[in-house]
Amino acid sequence: MLYNVQNQQRLYNIFANYDNYTIFSNEGWAADTTRYDSLENLHDNIHAELGGSQGHMTIVPFSAFDPLFFLHHCNVDRIFALWQALHPDAWIVPEVARMNSYTTSVGQLLDSTSALTPFYANSDGDFWTSDMLRDTTALGYTYGELAGSGISLSNMTSILDGQAQLASVVNRLYGGYSVNSLKIQSKRSDRRGNPIRHGQDQDGWYMGRGRRSTSSLPVTKIISEQGKYREWIANVRVTRQALDGPFSVNLDLGGPDKQTLYVGSMSVFASPPAIASLKKLAPGAEYIAGTVPLTAALVDEVADGTLASMDHGDVEPFLREYLSTRVVRADGAEADPAGVAGLSIEVVSWPVQATSSEEQLPTWGEADYKIRIM
Repeated sequence: MLYNVQNQQRLYNIFANYDNYTIFSNEGWAADTTRYDSLENLHDNIHAELGGSQGHMTIVPFSAFDPLFFLHHCNVDRIFALWQALHPDAWIVPEVARMNSYTTSVGQLLDSTSALTPFYANSDGDFWTSDMLRDTTALGYTYGELAGSGISLSNMTSILDGQAQLASVVNRLYGGYSVNSLKIQSKRSDRRGNPIRHGQDQDGWYMGRGRRSTSSLPVTKIISEQGKYREWIANVRVTRQALDGPFSVNLDLGGPDKQTLYVGSMSVFASPPAIASLKKLAPGAEYIAGTVPLTAALVDEVADGTLASMDHGDVEPFLREYLSTRVVRADGAEADPAGVAGLSIEVVSWPVQATSSEEQLPTWGEADYKIRIM
C-alpha cells in the first residue's frame, strides 16, 4: 500500500510541476535545479519494488526476461504520452552524450533527429528518430486516456481542447494523496449540496498509521482559505555504482512515542561491476537523482496533532528530529549511509496554489525553503 502511495505522489508531482523535457525524462543530476525527480527514476523504483530481493526485475542484465518488464515499460510509455499531451511544447534539446553506447560516444552531440540505432524505420536502412516517434500514432497505437480526450500530438488544437479532460484523468488516478484533492473534494461537495460520504477509497487518507477519512483532517492547518498549501519533498542524490549493484535509499519517520514508519524510497537500478565497467562516463554523469515525497506523511502527522502545521517553522525541527535514513542493498542488508559515495539528501518545500476544478492541476511556485539532511 505504501509503495502505491509514494508512486501516486511522485507521478502527480511530475505531471503538475515538471515542464522541462530534459529534467522530466532522465535521472542525470543537474546542479541548477530543485526538481530532482524524473520518469526514469520512477521507472527504477518500480523495477526495485517488483524485483524484491535479487529478483530478475532488480538485476539490469536479466530484467527483460521477467514478463512484468513489458507491462512496466508499456506503462512508462503511457505516462510519457500523457505528460507530452499536458506539455506539448516540451521536447528534446541538443545535448552531448554523458555516457557511451554501442553506437554513440561520450561528448557526441545528440538531438531529436539523431538515429535511434539499431531500430530500422524502413527497408532502405533508415533508422527511427525521436522526431519521427513523438506521436505514438506513428506506430499505430494510442492510449485510452488520449483517445477519449481526442488529443493528437500532431494537432495542437486537439491538445488544447483535450487537456482539461486529461487533467481530470490525472486528478482521478494520481491525485488522491495530494493536498490539492482536499480542495477538489470540498468543491465537489459544495456543488452537489451534500457532504462528501467518507470511507470510500477515493476519500480516504492512508500513510501507515491507519486509514482516516478526509473529514477527519484539520484542513485549515493544511490549506489556507485562498487554497495555498506547501509541498515537502526530499531530494536525493547519489553515485549510481556506490554499492556495486542495486540499492535503495529509504526514509523513515518517527515521532514522540510513535513507531518509526517507512515513508518512501529512491531506488538505484545499478549494474553489476563487470557491466558497469564497460560504460564510459562524462564528469558528473556518475550521479543520479530522485525524490521521496513527504507531504502526505506530514499531513498525517498534523492530523494526529504531532505536528502543528505544514509551515517550515513547525516542519523543520520535526524533520531534523524524526526523519531518518536507511540504505538497503538488493539482498536486504543495510549499509551505513555515511559510507555511501555521493549520497546527499535535501528536503525542499514549494508553495502551491490548489485548484477546486477537477479539470485543472495545481500551480507550483518556485522552491523557497531547503533543509539539508545529509
